[in-house]
Amino acid sequence: MSVFSKVRNFVSRHRGKFIVGSILITSSIFLTRYAQQKLKDWQEKEMLEFLERTRKQQHFENIGRTCNQTTMNLASSLVETLSRVINTDKTIAELQANTSNKVIVWETLKIQLFSKLCCLIYAMSMLVIILRIQLSIIGGYLYKDPSSIPVDVQEKYLSLTQNLMNDGLNKMFSKISIVCENIIGKIDLKKSMRLCDIDAVFWSLQTAIGDGEDNPIENFKAYLALNTEDDFKSKDIYTLLVRDTVDLLESDEVKFLTTQCINRGFTQLADQLSEFFISNGVSLKQGPSSSKDHPEDFILKKPLAKLLPIINGTLSKNAFPEKFIQQLVSNERIHIFGANIYESLL
Repeated sequence: MSVFSKVRNFVSRHRGKFIVGSILITSSIFLTRYAQQKLKDWQEKEMLEFLERTRKQQHFENIGRTCNQTTMNLASSLVETLSRVINTDKTIAELQANTSNKVIVWETLKIQLFSKLCCLIYAMSMLVIILRIQLSIIGGYLYKDPSSIPVDVQEKYLSLTQNLMNDGLNKMFSKISIVCENIIGKIDLKKSMRLCDIDAVFWSLQTAIGDGEDNPIENFKAYLALNTEDDFKSKDIYTLLVRDTVDLLESDEVKFLTTQCINRGFTQLADQLSEFFISNGVSLKQGPSSSKDHPEDFILKKPLAKLLPIINGTLSKNAFPEKFIQQLVSNERIHIFGANIYESLL
C-alpha cells in the first residue's frame, strides 16, 4: 500500500476528529481575535474616558482658579465701596477735631462700625456664593459647547455682581443700619463688654437682620436686581443663565451655605477681637494658677467706647477682610457646591 493510500485511509478513519479539530481551532482563532478586538476597544474607551475626565478636571480647576482670583479682586473693590458707603473716616476726623458734641459723634461712630462689619460679612459671603454659581454655570455650558455663550453675554451675566456691590450694598446698609440703631444704639458707650457679650451682640444682629422682607439670605436675588419677571420672558442664552442662577439662589443649599459663611465670619471676627482681651499677658481663655482664688480678676471687660477703635482698626487695616475672604475661597463645601453645578450641566 502506497503512502498516499495510508494517509487517505487515516484521514477517512479520523475524518470526524479532523472536522471537530478544525472547528475548534477556527473557533479558537476567532474567539482570540474577538477577545483581542474587545480588549482593544475597551482600552481605547478607557483611554478616551480618562482623557475626557482629565480634560474636564483641568477645565473645572481652571474655572476654580479664575473664580478665586476674581473673588479676591472684587473683594478688595467691595471693601473700598463699603468704606465710601459707610464713611467712618469722616466721623473719626470729627472726633479728632475736638468738637463740642463728642458724645453724639461717638454714638454715630458706634452705629457706623457695627453696620460696616455686618455689611462686610454679609456682602462678602454673598459675593463668594454668586461668583461660584455664575462661573460654574458658564463653565458647564462652555464645556459642552465652547460657542454656546458669546463673550458679550458672559460679560453681561457676570456684571450682576456689580449690582450687589453698588445698589445691593446700599440696600443692605439701609436695612442693617436700622437694625444696628435698634440694638447697638441701646448699649451705653461706657458699658463694660466681655467677649461673651460681643458674641451675644453679634448673634442678636444676625437674628434681627434675618427678620423682615429684606433678609439678604432669603432675598438673595433682590440684591442682584433679579426681582422682576421681565428677566424670564425671553428664551435666549442670557435668560437661561439668569433662570438657572435664580433657581439656585432660591434653593435651600444656597441659603444654608450663605448662612454658614456668615456665621463663620462673625466667629472669625470675634476670634480676632479676643486677641485684645488680654491681661498681664494672659488670655481670657487661659488663666494663671493664682486666678483660682480670684477668677473675677481675669474675666476681662472693656468699655464699648474702647472697643470701637479696635473694631475700626480690624476692619480698616484689612486684617479681618483679607483673612475672611481667603477662608471663604478655600471653603470645601463651596467647592463641592460649584462642582455639583458644573456636573449638572454636562
